Amino acid sequence: MNNPKNQQNEQTPSASHAIKDTSVSSSKHYMEMVVGSSSIWDFCLYELVTLFCSQMPAAIGYILRRFCYRWILGDMGKNVTIGRGVVLRGAKKIHLGNNVVIDDNSVLDARGSESSITLGDCVLVSRNTVIRTRSGAINIGQGCDIGCNCILATDTQLTLGRKILIGAYTYLVGGGNHEFVYTDKQIIDQPIQNKGPKTI
Repeated sequence: MNNPKNQQNEQTPSASHAIKDTSVSSSKHYMEMVVGSSSIWDFCLYELVTLFCSQMPAAIGYILRRFCYRWILGDMGKNVTIGRGVVLRGAKKIHLGNNVVIDDNSVLDARGSESSITLGDCVLVSRNTVIRTRSGAINIGQGCDIGCNCILATDTQLTLGRKILIGAYTYLVGGGNHEFVYTDKQIIDQPIQNKGPKTI
């Protein structure tokens, strides 16, 4: 039996709904999710650059990624260092300032038509960290240092000011959580309540 509650805050659909959307072809879904663009040219460029550069070891790998990744990202400043195995989803919606360092095996995931991830100048993202937004925005201010194995996630907006230190293994989420609107649905199928942007 349905038992909807009165909600004052905006509700957004679960992220899993986009995966189940059969009105969009799998190729278009891939392009929007991973490349961040429906352009065939952007798709081909992304595939070639990540194929030949993502796992390239040693100094030659850092040099290739510094030179070639600016072709697939939204913006990329000077002297950016990107480690091996870094995963970029929605690459065209990711913007990196000058002197940014992203360590090995990190994930920057900007899925959704309204998503964006912006890293200011001199930001350090340590290895195995995930920065993820779905139809929201993450803005990390100048000089921030994010420790290893962290998760920063939002479906609305998450902002870090200047020179903020995030310790290793931190889970920082901004935006909202699943509601309990319907008694006959599992939590994963419940709508998400938008609790607004978070700023640190």
